[in-house]
Amino acid sequence: MLVHYSLNYGFPPEIKQTIQIHVEEGTNFLDIMRLAQEINPKYRFWLSENREVPAVYSIGEMPNDAEKGMYWALYKTSRNSNETANEKHWVSYIGGVRQLILADGDKVLFWYRPL
Repeated sequence: MLVHYSLNYGFPPEIKQTIQIHVEEGTNFLDIMRLAQEINPKYRFWLSENREVPAVYSIGEMPNDAEKGMYWALYKTSRNSNETANEKHWVSYIGGVRQLILADGDKVLFWYRPL
C-alpha cells in the first residue's frame, strides 16, 4: 500500500515536503517513520519513550521549542481527501505513533507550528 508522509514547517507553512512510501498493510506509523528517515535524513526523528504513549519531540534536527511555542503536531487525512493544502482537511491525531495504522492512500502530516 502507498502512504503519503509530509512535514510542514511554520504557520502558515514556510517549507513543505512529502515522501511517498510503499509498506505492507497493517504497518504502524512508527515503522513508516523509521523507513522515511532511512530514505531521507530530513525525516530523522527523536522519540520520548519514557511516557506511556511515546511522543515525537524532534524531526529533521528541529526539536520542540517551548520558548517560541513551536511543537510538532500530528495530523491525518484519508485517501478520499484530494485537498490537503487547506488546514481544515487535516484532523489532529493525539494517539501514539505506534498505534496509528494507516490504509492505502492515507496521508499523514507532522507540522512544526505554534500550539
